[in-house]
Amino acid sequence: MAHALLDQAIDCLPSEASCRQAALNAERGSVEEGATWPYLWPGGLRLAEDLIDHTADFLPMDQNSLEHAHVVDLGCGRGLLGMLALCLGFQRVSFMDGDDLPLGLIAQQLSDFPKAQCRLLEWGGPIPGDAADILLGGDVLYRPAYHNSLLHSISESLAPNGIAYLGDPRKKVEENLSEVAEQHGLDYKHMLRQNNYSLVQLTNQQ
Repeated sequence: MAHALLDQAIDCLPSEASCRQAALNAERGSVEEGATWPYLWPGGLRLAEDLIDHTADFLPMDQNSLEHAHVVDLGCGRGLLGMLALCLGFQRVSFMDGDDLPLGLIAQQLSDFPKAQCRLLEWGGPIPGDAADILLGGDVLYRPAYHNSLLHSISESLAPNGIAYLGDPRKKVEENLSEVAEQHGLDYKHMLRQNNYSLVQLTNQQ
């Protein structure tokens, strides 16, 4: 069942081939040199698997949350985590990235999800629109130079009782990441999950 749900989410994404072709046609890479966004990165995939296998541990699945909670896929690339949230039943899902090219391709896949949206976001400021009740990020920690702007965006974007989950394929992340989170008023928790990836959990300090 878990693999079936992951496959369903992947099938709803713009295909890797169409994404690579779109990047080529645009005559530019993307935000990252070499158009890395068409690929499904390992941290996002492992977080997706974990969200499916342990849904109740991570996500509120009551009807009110499914209808009203705002879920954000931050640095979404092809949009795996946001699409998984839609497949799990969440209605208000926002795909956010610093590159408008993948956002345009994702938007073409959302005809069956009228409350889902795509929004352009550069890290360093709050997300556009409503605050995030659940913020998901896959492979967004791999460049330490961006940690400050990323965590600032998260701190400015979480709802008062919101929570962020960031998946990274490494077993350890940078030691000072907890200090950066503290500077931005975030409670930080690092977990090494069973499928050998790092899960960083962030919430607003109370």
